[in-house]
Amino acid sequence: MNRTERFYKLKSLLLTRPSVNLLEMQEALEVSRATLYRDLNYMRDRLGMPFDYHPALRGYAMTLKGTDFKRYELPGLWFSQPELYSLLTIIEVISKLEQSGSLLAHVMPLRSRLEGLLDDGTAYRMAVRQRISIVPSAQRQISSEHFQITTIALTERRRLNIKYLSPRTGHSTERIVSPQRLVYYRGNWCLDSYCHWRQGLRRFALYAVTSLSLSEQTAHDISAEEWQDMPATNYNTLPGAERHTAKLKFMPSKAQWVSRELWHCWQSGSLSSDGSYVLEVPYENDTELIQDILAHGPDVQVLCPLALRQKVADTIKNMMSVYA
Repeated sequence: MNRTERFYKLKSLLLTRPSVNLLEMQEALEVSRATLYRDLNYMRDRLGMPFDYHPALRGYAMTLKGTDFKRYELPGLWFSQPELYSLLTIIEVISKLEQSGSLLAHVMPLRSRLEGLLDDGTAYRMAVRQRISIVPSAQRQISSEHFQITTIALTERRRLNIKYLSPRTGHSTERIVSPQRLVYYRGNWCLDSYCHWRQGLRRFALYAVTSLSLSEQTAHDISAEEWQDMPATNYNTLPGAERHTAKLKFMPSKAQWVSRELWHCWQSGSLSSDGSYVLEVPYENDTELIQDILAHGPDVQVLCPLALRQKVADTIKNMMSVYA
C-alpha cells in the first residue's frame, strides 16, 4: 500500500468512526508505528486534515463539529516524490529564465502547493536555487502587465489594440491584432497574430509593444492550414514568402560541435571526406541566419545561394571598414 492509499484509508477510518486508536490504524494500514506517526503528522500539518488525539476517547478523532467533517476532502493534487522534485525544478528554471517575473506570477501558487506536499519542501527549494544556475542571453524585459493582458486575450479569444515599435525600422505603428499563439523564441516572448491592418499573419516581439489594451471584439481565428506556413522556428517571416536553402561548410575543428546543433527543425547535414561538416538550412528571412553565420567567424563558409554568400561578404566588408 503506497502513501496515497494510506492517506485515503486513514481518512475513511476517521470519517466513519467516532475515534480510532493507533493499534487499529496500524492493523488497517500494515505499517510500523513510526510510519504511522509520519503519515498522521503529514495529513494534519501538510494537508490540513482537521483531526487530533482525544485523551477521553483514547484515540484520534475529527475536530470539526456536526456533519461538517463528512464533507472534508483531501487535496486532489497527488504526485510521487520524484515527480514533485521534477515539477519544482521546472518551476525554478522558469523563475530564472523569466527575470521579469511575467510568467512566474502564474506558477507561484502551484509552487507553494507542491512544496507543501514535500516533507523537505523548504530544504529542497534552497538546494535547487544553489545548484541550478541559468544565465539568459540577450533577453529583453517585458511588462508583466502586458504579458498578463496578452494571455487573457489568447484564452478568451479577444483582439488587442497595440502600439508597436518595429525593432527593424524604428517606426511606431498602431495595430489591431487577433492573437493566435505565444512563442518563446531566442530568449524572448513573441506574439503570432493576425494583423487586421496588414490582413495577414505577423510576429510581434512583446518587448517592442509599447502599449496594449484588450478589445471587446472577438479575435479572428486562423485555420490550421494557414499556420503551417508560419512554423515557430528560426529564419521564417511571413506566410507565402519565397523559401531558400543555405548550404554552409564548417571547418573540421567545428564539425563535431555544429553537427549537434539545431539551427532549424528541417535542417540536414553531412560530414565530408576532409572532416568538414556541410549544413543545409531552409530560410525565408536571412537577417538572423547571417548573424548566426557571422558568430562562427572564419570557421564557416557559405557555399550557396550566391545571394546569401554575397550578403555575408558585404557585411564582413562593412564591419572591416568600421575598424579600418
